[in-house]
Formats: sequence, structure tokens, C-alpha cells
Amino acid sequence: MKRISMILVAVVTLTLLIGAYSQTRQSGNQSTQTSNDQPTKEQMAKAKAKKVLVKRLPDSLEGVELKDGIFRAKPGFEFVTQPDGTVAAARNNGGGGNIAGSFDCSCSADVPKGKCKVTTLGSAVYCSKTEVDPCNGVCSLEVTISSRNTHLAIY
Repeated sequence: MKRISMILVAVVTLTLLIGAYSQTRQSGNQSTQTSNDQPTKEQMAKAKAKKVLVKRLPDSLEGVELKDGIFRAKPGFEFVTQPDGTVAAARNNGGGGNIAGSFDCSCSADVPKGKCKVTTLGSAVYCSKTEVDPCNGVCSLEVTISSRNTHLAIY
């Protein structure tokens, strides 16, 4: 009788521990998902250009706005990472979207050495130095529209 009650207590305890662990993991995943949807102010500070090089965006660049030094996708558009590492501004109408412009980054210095990468954060696009072989100068964001490059900002 004692043996059965000890086994029963062990099973109940184990069941409660598994249930508590399962709920902890689910709530942890939900908070992580929420933080990815809404970038924090600290994260958005990275997306702000140190120096904007244009007074206004090219007329042929649809779906992108420049506000407070941050390049953002307008409603109806999104930034899509391309296989070559560039980021395209495209309509998000669900039909495969037309490309409005392609963003890339380059390293600028007296003797450029290292690399920059184009990064998206929520609805923003910006440049950052790569972790491996980082740029020894500043990163420059440029957009290509119909084979024409325009330097937009320095990060």
C-alpha cells in the first residue's frame, strides 16, 4: 500500500512539473514573437542614418519614405531579402509583387576594407557592418532603380 501511494505521489508531481514547464515555454515564445513584431526604440536607433545624402527620394522609387533619418516601407509595400543579399522594396499584395527598387550597402573609407550588409528591421531598411570582416570606415546605403544607383545615406 505504501509503495502504491509513493508511486502515485511521484506520478502526480511529475505531471504537475511537466504542465508548468509547458506553460512557461509557451508564454516565453509568445513574448519573443511580440518583440520581433514591434522593434524597440534601441533597435530602431540603429536604423537611423548618421547622415542622409539626399534631400528627397528618387521619384521612381515607389513604396519607400524617409522620415527622421529612417527609410521605411509605406503601407502596401514591404522589404524582401533577395538571394544576392540585397533588399528589394516590393508591393505586398500577395501576387508576387513588383520590385520598386533594390537596396544594397557598401564600405566607404580612404582605403575601403571589410564589408557592410543591408538589414531590415520591421518596416525599416538600413546598413550595418558585418560581424566577420567589418568595414573599416562607414557604410553607405544605396538604391538601384533600372540600373541606376543613388547613394542615400551613411551609417
